[in-house]
Amino acid sequence: MTTRVLFRCECCGACPDVATQRTLEGQLLDRSIAEYLDARPGGWLIWTGGGAFGAKRYACAQHRPDLTDRLRRQYGATPPIGPERGMASLAERALPGRYVPRR
Repeated sequence: MTTRVLFRCECCGACPDVATQRTLEGQLLDRSIAEYLDARPGGWLIWTGGGAFGAKRYACAQHRPDLTDRLRRQYGATPPIGPERGMASLAERALPGRYVPRR
């Protein structure tokens, strides 16, 4: 059975053009966490979300600023985490006023 993934702008409900649709489909297996990705050629914005950062979100070129503003209000200034950025442990990161035992 064939399936088709439908992407819609979170703000206006617009659908991407064919080339951008292919780009969006190609990023579905991307495992990055809490990153912004560009979906060319239509200029769509993808918020990868994941875990505490929620589901993936999509915005058309006209609503990119709206999505980023909404995410900044929702999550604030979160530390960049992820396997490539040393997600090994936020608990091991020295935070101001927090005791971190020596190894």
